[in-house]
Amino acid sequence: MGEKLYLGKVREDSRVGDLKDMGDLEGERLWITKHSFDCGWYWGFGYIGNRNRHTHFDHGFLGGAPCTASTIFEEPQFTDNEWWVIRDLMIQAYALKAAAAVYRHGGHQTTREGITDVIRSKQWADCTNNDLEKVLDTVWQFMGGCIGNQTVIKDAIAKEEKHLENIKEKMDELSSVHAKNVKETKAKIRKLKAKLKD
Repeated sequence: MGEKLYLGKVREDSRVGDLKDMGDLEGERLWITKHSFDCGWYWGFGYIGNRNRHTHFDHGFLGGAPCTASTIFEEPQFTDNEWWVIRDLMIQAYALKAAAAVYRHGGHQTTREGITDVIRSKQWADCTNNDLEKVLDTVWQFMGGCIGNQTVIKDAIAKEEKHLENIKEKMDELSSVHAKNVKETKAKIRKLKAKLKD
């Protein structure tokens, strides 16, 4: 598994994890694992747990789960307002993950050619996965920033600096192309004006 962030210790009275498939999470210290692009086609994310437990963010913290960090954790790492932002971003992420799967496979349970795959599109799956990556990067950076995780903050700075370098490179390329186009256009104008004089 990859990099993790500590979420907190679940309150004994939180009622998180009452679903059969989750086990009992009360009293457990939980971490969330950073997202990763798996098997070359989907984003794995929302994995929460510890060495004794493993579940998913949507099973534990969305749906009918308590909605505030203060009702879930004994010593919350996040304010209630920050937790609402995290939940919102995770809801977006799960919606995009489902959409990417539909575009990739054409169906949720079956793939029947010409029926369930009418919107199957690798291009749209890739585009949706790109949007999903942006949401996942944002939630990871937000969570790391909230708890003051220096590694996450430094990674975010490095990513933005790399993005800025790419923008500068593209601007330099465009500037040289633009300068060349201006020079060629001026030459064409001179030639056309010369024809007028003749």
